[in-house]
Amino acid sequence: MYSYKNKLGGTVNEFAGTPAIPFDYADSFSFFNESRKEQLISMLHESDNLPLCFMGDEEVCMHAGYLDDCSIMCALFNLGYDVADEIHLFSEKPVKKIQYIQPDGSLKNIDFDVDDNNIVVKKELVVLGPFILVLS
Repeated sequence: MYSYKNKLGGTVNEFAGTPAIPFDYADSFSFFNESRKEQLISMLHESDNLPLCFMGDEEVCMHAGYLDDCSIMCALFNLGYDVADEIHLFSEKPVKKIQYIQPDGSLKNIDFDVDDNNIVVKKELVVLGPFILVLS
């Protein structure tokens, strides 16, 4: 792993590695093992490019992005064989409220604990069920 500042002031991170199987998430999952995950998280965190990260060890696909009000919408999909009892996230910025989208499209507040930007959402993540959060 190599990081440097470019002439425009941006941080460039170079990371060697390949999942060996192109465009196949399931077969390339070993590329994203725990030690590699820690390296990627560290690299992105140091360059302030990690607004939100799933920290559990379950096989979860997560997509997140900023909304117009600077809150983060996060979609989680449990690809493993077991239900996750709670959801472990890391947020670069402080989180004061977390809501989830209900089947009718409305938002409902959800219980969570925070310790030094480590978040534990008190909701289970069922297998293959989509779960969409809004963090603000």
